[in-house]
Amino acid sequence: MTCVHLDGREIFTCGGLHDALVRALPLPEWYGRNLDALLDCLTDLPGELSLHLSGIEVLEERLGSYASVFLRVLRQAEEDNSRFHLFMEPPASGQ
Repeated sequence: MTCVHLDGREIFTCGGLHDALVRALPLPEWYGRNLDALLDCLTDLPGELSLHLSGIEVLEERLGSYASVFLRVLRQAEEDNSRFHLFMEPPASGQ
């Protein structure tokens, strides 16, 4: 299993979020740097992946509704793909 950590305190923009995702996750070259493409990639992982996401409150403050949609995408991917495991520290608002 691949384990990666993403710290929301290190992300300042939507583009920066996608930069961090490209660095942290085993995404294919065709990854479109948008949330629809992210969902597609996470639901079609070749192996098991554990994503530990911290600094969620800061991420939500900086990215607003985009962060909310991002978190929904991660939850949907976990629901759709038994090989994707999401851990959030602390839990995101609305959970």
